[in-house]
Amino acid sequence: MTIGDSATAEAHLRKAVKSSGTKEEASRMLSILLTDQGNQLAASDPRQAENRYDEALDLDATNEEARLGLAR
Repeated sequence: MTIGDSATAEAHLRKAVKSSGTKEEASRMLSILLTDQGNQLAASDPRQAENRYDEALDLDATNEEARLGLAR
């Protein structure tokens, strides 16, 4: 995996979310990654950005940046 390879990171985090031993931390990290993706998509594809923010909040309801993204 290279720096900036969010697709690979996302795949690894999704796998980790399914593991009981790493679920909480992986969910938080995946939520952050999805929020970042939403921020990157916001101008070019608002619908996809909204989907990313929604999924981020499903994983971590305390993710304030995702809430702000939805509010924009």
